[in-house]
Amino acid sequence: MAITCNSMSEDLKSDLTAAGNLLSCLVHYASSVYLVIDGVNEIRKAERGRLVTELIRLATIYKKLRIIFSSRSKANIMQLLDNVAVVIQVHDHNEGSIKDYICEYSQSIFYICKIF
Repeated sequence: MAITCNSMSEDLKSDLTAAGNLLSCLVHYASSVYLVIDGVNEIRKAERGRLVTELIRLATIYKKLRIIFSSRSKANIMQLLDNVAVVIQVHDHNEGSIKDYICEYSQSIFYICKIF
């Protein structure tokens, strides 16, 4: 907590190196760290590349740091993660569940509206 409070500054908002240094310090003192980053595809391409590259570098240094990137498929993200990550296409695994939900929900609408 003290490390984080002492590091709170405007630098963290605009300086990837400062944010990386803070994360390194926090990981050093933690037993294990799970970092989840959602919407990576929504970051501008250049910044996205810098962020992913820096986090991969830190995960290589700190074996107790695990990172989950959640993103729509983007070629440059896939290239950066190619040899260092396990890629799971979630949409490949939930297609049946989505179909079942739509069928069940539409049936309830048909029932309520008395459309058979």
